[in-house]
Amino acid sequence: MYDAAGKPLPPERYAALLRTAFGAARAPAVRAEYPDGGSVPPVHAWAAAVTDRMWARGTFAQHLALARHVPT
Repeated sequence: MYDAAGKPLPPERYAALLRTAFGAARAPAVRAEYPDGGSVPPVHAWAAAVTDRMWARGTFAQHLALARHVPT
């Protein structure tokens, strides 16, 4: 399986991407929530982590902003 740049995504590269995206301190916790291995290839775990980060963070911020004015 390949990443968005067309490069193979082995487990050690997945770990490096997590450190880059989430920081060295948080990367282990993110990997625990989005594990690779077994039936989940690293590229699928990476896609899930990044997609959730993009959508969940924005949605949370939107809800905080709306909550000042209406029930959420």
